[in-house]
Amino acid sequence: MTFIMLPDDMVLNCLARVSRLYYPILSLVSRRFRSLLTSLELYQTRTLLGCTESCLYVCIESHDDCNRTRLFTLCRRPTQNTAPNPTLCIKPNKFLTKKEKRSRDKNLLVFVATHKFSYTNWWDCHLIAVGCNVYQVSHYTLSRVKFMDCRNHTWHKAPSMSVVRGYPNVSVLDGKIYVAGGLGDYDSSNWIECFDPKTKSWEHVPSPAAELQEDFFLDSLAIDGKLYISGSEKKSNMVYKLKENKWDVVGLTNTGWITSYSCVIDNILFGYGWSEKLEWYDFDGGSWKALKGLKKLLKLLKDHNRIRLENFGGKLAVLWDKDVHEEKVIWCAEIALEKRNEHEIHGKVEWCSVVLTVPISCKFLLSFIVTV
Repeated sequence: MTFIMLPDDMVLNCLARVSRLYYPILSLVSRRFRSLLTSLELYQTRTLLGCTESCLYVCIESHDDCNRTRLFTLCRRPTQNTAPNPTLCIKPNKFLTKKEKRSRDKNLLVFVATHKFSYTNWWDCHLIAVGCNVYQVSHYTLSRVKFMDCRNHTWHKAPSMSVVRGYPNVSVLDGKIYVAGGLGDYDSSNWIECFDPKTKSWEHVPSPAAELQEDFFLDSLAIDGKLYISGSEKKSNMVYKLKENKWDVVGLTNTGWITSYSCVIDNILFGYGWSEKLEWYDFDGGSWKALKGLKKLLKLLKDHNRIRLENFGGKLAVLWDKDVHEEKVIWCAEIALEKRNEHEIHGKVEWCSVVLTVPISCKFLLSFIVTV
């Protein structure tokens, strides 16, 4: 008896143990394989077996294609046909060295076709990942929320927020989505609300005092069971302590480490700031410290257009783009981390290469990580 003659449940059990990176090639075996590889049963089996893994996604806006936004995912064993259409093509970059061209053959951002969703105006919303889903919290759209199941890349509707919010602050803390502030007609008791993906319902969260509330926030950060929100004034820099279910005010000196170029890995904050270095924040000392061992990578990061840091399954993923003649190249590096003592963390680059080449008019919008 050959493998393909086994019952579906046995085949699913085998496929669930294989990395998702190989699914594009395995889908070419037969229609049956293609159907099994896109089934929710497969991913449920992966969860039961503890075989889930982190997947990296990137959003690219194409000005040559009616300003549509395209979704790509990192694939280390891509299929040959990766281009969605001629206006946003992936092609070898003639400006790369031979070594870079060889390395990019192993790691590519591959176009992902999604269903039941318009690609436009991703920039006019918040995208935030929780588990295997990425949630879209739009601005001024009747408080509607959508989510994409990254197991089969299908969009669905989620329950609406209690009030309409324009440009709110959106964060994830302990697997729940917190939406705070924003422009809109609501009272102080509705300043913040929380969505639980498990129960698919919005929950009440105690609001801070009305004098501390603000419509627009600079940034937020969830770490160690706490949600920090940085406002434009000292009085509006706040921290929500989940276990105590209460708010406290923190000074500017304690919120200066909140940055959009940051991510949290094992309750350690990593960032890239004005120093143009990859760093981590020492909460005890109240200062940034260099992530050591990355001198060669820092040279590549110079003159970037945009940089993103992501928690890639416990490793640090660094993405950035550069304009090269008439093209835009997107780089990605995966860094293993080693904490040698309380005051020193070293990084080791496991791979670094160009993962996508697009026309220079395209824009690298954002990235996110899901677990499937």
